[in-house]
Amino acid sequence: MKRQVTPGISLGEKLCIGCGLCCTGYLFTYAGLQDEEIPGAYSLGLPVDSMEKPGERYFELPCPLWNGKCPVYADARKPNVCGVYKCNVLKRLEGGEITFEKAQETVKITKSMIADFKKRLPEEQNRNFCMELLPYLDALERAGIRCDAEGDQYLLQAGILLAQYSRQFGVSQLFTNRRKYLSSQ
Repeated sequence: MKRQVTPGISLGEKLCIGCGLCCTGYLFTYAGLQDEEIPGAYSLGLPVDSMEKPGERYFELPCPLWNGKCPVYADARKPNVCGVYKCNVLKRLEGGEITFEKAQETVKITKSMIADFKKRLPEEQNRNFCMELLPYLDALERAGIRCDAEGDQYLLQAGILLAQYSRQFGVSQLFTNRRKYLSSQ
């Protein structure tokens, strides 16, 4: 049985309402809309695209309604995608694999990683953070690294750790002598 936070609000809903990684454009560039949702989206003040193609309507993210939490999560006019999408953290929480506290910690760590990365980006180059990531994704894929491949996750983590060694601790011997070390094994 799911522990209730507020009557009628599950822990999963509480996580979603406070997380905002979808809404803020950190995970997606846009939110799709069904044709029948267009009037409700307009009434909420969402900037629906002007393409007017049936079945292909959307609004760009970040959502202009996001103010640190979702103010329309319980509103019947909210777009369907805002209530049906379930990230892996939410699925694991609802499946009992992780606690609410662990789910919140995962969100917090991700937000911290985003904030650290954003510090290195040009000021307000793109409104949507995903668009800022695309050149990096392209560079990784050109290098043969797939961010969605499990084996490459370790490669990426190793790269982050090695960069930390170099930047924070001034380790250069490992980099300059790596061929010597690898050939002796």
